[in-house]
Amino acid sequence: MSSDKTSSGHISETRWDDIQVGKTEAENYELTEAVYNHFLGLSGDINPIHVSDEEAVQRGFSKKVMHGGILHGFISHFVGMRFPGKRSLLLKTDLRYLHPCHLQDKLRLEAVVSQKTDAAKVLVLDLRIFREPEHIMVAAGQSLVRVQE
Repeated sequence: MSSDKTSSGHISETRWDDIQVGKTEAENYELTEAVYNHFLGLSGDINPIHVSDEEAVQRGFSKKVMHGGILHGFISHFVGMRFPGKRSLLLKTDLRYLHPCHLQDKLRLEAVVSQKTDAAKVLVLDLRIFREPEHIMVAAGQSLVRVQE
């Protein structure tokens, strides 16, 4: 799923006091055959646009389009494992899909802390997901994350 140490099971332990507005974190992901097949099995979503190159081409795409839910899974991994990590609870994610993703795409998820509410210990993360190496933004949005001590 990811190319750095969090994929091996390492969980980041970022503390609330170490988080500042403007802090930026990132993680790399890949839409591998294994990720795709696991999501198909989990979701049961076999809509032809997601499983048939021919159907996707008939609808104006170059090949089958990956499920947006996979991107949400990457966000869940990012928040729970990378940033903030162990002490986090993902409360909400709003994501807009800007360009389709395809099998074997390499993605970079970038998150910037845009708000920090001390009383509730809640962060707003501005999210952008890019297809690399072209650096084309495929999705953008926000997540609300509670950080528990």
